[in-house]
Amino acid sequence: MWVVIWTFILSIVPLLVVRIVVMLGLSIVTYTGISLVLDELRDALLGLYDNIGTDAIQIMDLAGIFDGISIFFTIAATALGYKLLLAGVSGSISRYSVRT
Repeated sequence: MWVVIWTFILSIVPLLVVRIVVMLGLSIVTYTGISLVLDELRDALLGLYDNIGTDAIQIMDLAGIFDGISIFFTIAATALGYKLLLAGVSGSISRYSVRT
């Protein structure tokens, strides 16, 4: 009886380990790629503020505009990574599309 149970466990463990490694690898690569793209977008957006006067920039800094932009892009990267992780878990990564 124990031989059957151990055979069953030992036959399932490699499949589970491979699936978990693939899911984690896919989510890490996706999150890293999305983070890089969103960081470039954030830097480009913040770079546009060079043409604004210093008084306006100081007021925007006091209002927290720059922190808000960083928070927005961080939330967007996290949400996209989470959605792709869920799509990878459910096995529908081939038909996954990002909707706005």
